[in-house]
Amino acid sequence: MQLSLLKLQECNGMKLLNPFDLPSDMCVVFKKGSPDSKKHFLIISSESIDVLINLSPPKYGKPDIPDFYVNQVEFPKLTLPLIAKTIEEKFWSSSSEGGLPSGVNRTDIFVNGEKVTIYREMNVGAPLRKGFRITNFSRPSRKFKENFQDFWLTDDELLNEGVLQAFKECA
Repeated sequence: MQLSLLKLQECNGMKLLNPFDLPSDMCVVFKKGSPDSKKHFLIISSESIDVLINLSPPKYGKPDIPDFYVNQVEFPKLTLPLIAKTIEEKFWSSSSEGGLPSGVNRTDIFVNGEKVTIYREMNVGAPLRKGFRITNFSRPSRKFKENFQDFWLTDDELLNEGVLQAFKECA
């Protein structure tokens, strides 16, 4: 099913998925909240796509959906397990074990013709916090005028909060 056929909410001329009002063919397969319950991370799945969403309370301006800003990135099915495998085998393994050479901080994967780039980054969410930026260059932002979608995850979220395992289970 094409994303354009899904029940979407208009936002700033772009379309964002409202995780509190999902189409019947989509479901939340993973959810984690911050200790203060103000921020939420969700993986939403259908037969053909997986959607990562971060919800955060608005600090200024109009919220994207009631009470929240939405950061959203979409991937074809089977991309999330491949992202997990790439992070483990390319970034968290030495070059002698098949990982990326020293000094290389990004790699591209392709799924169903869509280009996804994974970047190793510092200062993800806080100073000196390591993590990853995952960019889908094949889908435009649903919120901004950019022709790509970006999403950031910390090592702590991936390893200690269950996100990496959830990616593996999205097959």
